[in-house]
Amino acid sequence: MGRQKLIDGDTLDWVRLMDIVLERFNVLGSEILLNPEKQAPFERFFLLRSIPWLQKLNPLIDRVVGEELSRYSPDEITHIIRGKMYYDLQMVRINGSLVGPSSAGCSTALPSSLRG
Repeated sequence: MGRQKLIDGDTLDWVRLMDIVLERFNVLGSEILLNPEKQAPFERFFLLRSIPWLQKLNPLIDRVVGEELSRYSPDEITHIIRGKMYYDLQMVRINGSLVGPSSAGCSTALPSSLRG
């Protein structure tokens, strides 16, 4: 028996039609996701369309951030920022202490081992 017709007289096989449409969207989406050249027009389109929404959200975001920050005194904010900076700087120092000697050792040992 052959394939069932999508349109048979006055009836339409909606399930099959939706399967075909979803499959085409899946193929199109995969092609766009895997090809950066095809992504660019869609990104531009969505970015341009999102500008009005972002402009409407901007005052709301400003208000929420302002309300949240107003809960802290200037001294508390200073203390939080200094604590974060101290931690980040410590991580940079530790990273430098570990990576620096290892990379120096490798850059010294590699040429020595290649010379023989």
